[in-house]
Amino acid sequence: MVVCPNCQFNNPPDAKYCSNCGYKLMADQVPPSSPPPYGQYGTYYGPPPYAYPPYHVKSPGVAVILALVLGLFGLMGIGHIYVGRIGRGLIILLAGFALNALGILGFIFGLFLIPSGLFLFGLLALVASFVLLIWQTYDAYVLANEYNARYQQTGRPPW
Repeated sequence: MVVCPNCQFNNPPDAKYCSNCGYKLMADQVPPSSPPPYGQYGTYYGPPPYAYPPYHVKSPGVAVILALVLGLFGLMGIGHIYVGRIGRGLIILLAGFALNALGILGFIFGLFLIPSGLFLFGLLALVASFVLLIWQTYDAYVLANEYNARYQQTGRPPW
């Protein structure tokens, strides 16, 4: 076995590149029985199960609270931004704004000013906004768990 000096991954003896990070391996790498005890900046990380430096865990609970509580106030997508999916979070934020605005305006105009199908349209938009709130809360929870699992496997953020 050949230990990658970049990520400490155990590779087959004939590997030319690391299977984990793609680092070019040389034939005279250190065997896995004696991994280097120090990281890139001289910090001791211990043997391979603890070879990666400590990382910031993305708490699924915080992701859910941000997504649900702020989503109730019209700021959907903040849980995704916390997890690191900024583009998805911004799209959800804009979609939430649009659905809430259409729902409130349709509801008000349809109920008080122009009695027509706008009331039903506004009601449907508010229901769609509620569905988006529930989905984005669940998705933020799943993404936080996926972020932590991938980071633990590879030692670097997945996105």
